[in-house]
Order: sequence, then structure tokens, then C-alpha cells
Amino acid sequence: MKALGRADPWWCPPWTLAWQRAWQHIHDQAKAGHRLDADHYSRSFVPAQRAWLRQQRTHYDDLHPDQQHLFADIGLTHDSARTRPLNPYAETALTHARAYAAAHHTLAVAYSTVHDGFPLGRWLNDQRQQARRDATPTARHQALTAIDPWWNPP
Repeated sequence: MKALGRADPWWCPPWTLAWQRAWQHIHDQAKAGHRLDADHYSRSFVPAQRAWLRQQRTHYDDLHPDQQHLFADIGLTHDSARTRPLNPYAETALTHARAYAAAHHTLAVAYSTVHDGFPLGRWLNDQRQQARRDATPTARHQALTAIDPWWNPP
């Protein structure tokens, strides 16, 4: 038994075989280039894998510490499991933010800025205020940082 443990520390983990198989599929996909995205949709995974990932995020605190470590290797951490997925309005807002940043190379906009009919300046102002209040960045804030690291200056 000790020799098996040295050869393969995961030969007999304390979680179910079904969990092991699901994890192995996710791990293989991650190693092949599929990524967990900030908005929790993980679009590059098939629906069954997305549902399984959503379940793991939802019950992250109930996972064995070694399971949490396995997830950390592919980018799912305690903090990222806490972020809320984006809603359709936030998706629309981020689409406008990406388009605006692509054209103007910044998200430093006035409160009154409207992009293609969307109140981008007001929405960004609201996001900045929320970011100052919250200790943990939301998926929206992580997406905005990916668009423009200076979207919320100190």
C-alpha cells in the first residue's frame, strides 16, 4: 500500500470514482487548452462538464482539501469559486466596454458616455463604486480588468 501511495498518490483518494472520472475529463480538457472563464460559463466545455463544474463551484467549501488543490491547478480557487456569474445585462455591458476599449484604447470615460445607446459611463461608475465596497472582485470586475487594467484607478 505504501509503495502504491508513493507511485501514485491518487490511486485511492477519499472521494468517489464518479468524481475522479469527472475530474479527469475536466483536467484533460484544461490541459488541452480549454479554460475556466471568469463568468463561470466555461463555454469551451460540453454541457455535462459545465454542470459538473458549476456544482463544484457551488459546493467548493465542502470539497476535500486535496480536491481543492487539484482545482487550483486549473485555475479554480477559493476566491474564483466565490465570484458570481454574469447576468445578461452585465454581458451586454461588457460587450459595449470591449467595443469602446477597442476603439478608444481605454475605459476612462465620463459618466455621461453612451456607447451605441448603452449608458457605458454610468455603468462603469456603478462598477467602480461597487469595487471600492467589495473586498473580493466580482466576475464583472475581473472581466473589466482583462479589458483595461486601469478601468478602476486607485
